[in-house]
Amino acid sequence: MHDTIKQVLTIRKKGCAEYTESDYAESFISLVAAPGSCLDGFGWLKSGRGIRELGLSILSSDSARLFLYAFHEGELFKGRPRKEP
Repeated sequence: MHDTIKQVLTIRKKGCAEYTESDYAESFISLVAAPGSCLDGFGWLKSGRGIRELGLSILSSDSARLFLYAFHEGELFKGRPRKEP
């Protein structure tokens, strides 16, 4: 699986040694399987003993958020009304 992820998922910024592409994929798969519904669920996953025993390196919620931002295409949002907070 790690080799396939390396070939397909190359969105990670060069020089970022904290997490590998496999770590990103495994973290999101674990979050969905948990079942998690938001990025804050990564904190809950990191605190679990089972995840540590599996040897998975789970992302922080901030790292996951930055990873997702890499897929953002600003052009798609031009001309759309902004939602008020």
